[in-house]
Amino acid sequence: PGSRPVQIAKASGIEGPSVSPKGDVVLFAEQSTGGSTLAWVSLAGGTITTLHVIGTNPLDPSFSPTGNSIAYMAADGLYVANATGTQAQRLSTDATLATPHWNPVQPQLVVTAPRGTGTDLALIALPAR
Repeated sequence: PGSRPVQIAKASGIEGPSVSPKGDVVLFAEQSTGGSTLAWVSLAGGTITTLHVIGTNPLDPSFSPTGNSIAYMAADGLYVANATGTQAQRLSTDATLATPHWNPVQPQLVVTAPRGTGTDLALIALPAR
């Protein structure tokens, strides 16, 4: 049952893949001993393209429903940027937030937020872009 996985990218460490709404590229965090960067690769395979984003050690990337923007966590907070990584804007300095996901019908992100001995879900309103 099922099929064998087909490798589309090889990197030192891949975390948090997010497929674009068009289904043509995968956005991910590439981790190394020096930290992490965001990158993408075609689903058909090929060269990994590194995005030059603001924020130290970006993780948990997520495409917006339109594919025009991305959200990601960094050591200094939560960011949104154009899909190419440009025009990044920090939405929160709370570096404990994680796993941003776009609401497909409202201008907001859903994130996890560790609180005490548990983890909450939280909404972050998005500014007009």
